[in-house]
Amino acid sequence: WSKHSRDDRFTFTDLKTVMSTCDVLVMALERNNETVTLLSDDLLRSMKSSAIFIRTGFSPNHQLLLDLVKNELLYGYGFEEDLPAFNAYEGNIWSTPHLGWLTDESIRKNAVMWTEAIIKAARGEFVNQVN
Repeated sequence: WSKHSRDDRFTFTDLKTVMSTCDVLVMALERNNETVTLLSDDLLRSMKSSAIFIRTGFSPNHQLLLDLVKNELLYGYGFEEDLPAFNAYEGNIWSTPHLGWLTDESIRKNAVMWTEAIIKAARGEFVNQVN
């Protein structure tokens, strides 16, 4: 679903229909005044009991999603949090640390940057010195 796109390869469907018919919803939105209210509690409740809701970043109503899964009104809920508590939730809940940046490319790039910074620091050159 896209608020603005009208690509001819796809059929435009309103958000209410998408929410009530989707099997998996992946929410990856920037948090701003418009997106905070995009998914109301009623829209979340309209999802099929066999659906899975996955989100990165902010959640429209985290506790409601946890309750929907706990009461088997939603099949699963996956999200990121600072201190994942893998056994703290009831039902099909997948809690992971914030790892959106973790890719093969970013690991290689960071390893090179860290190595260069260590070598320079050993030489007395502190390129990333804060204070």
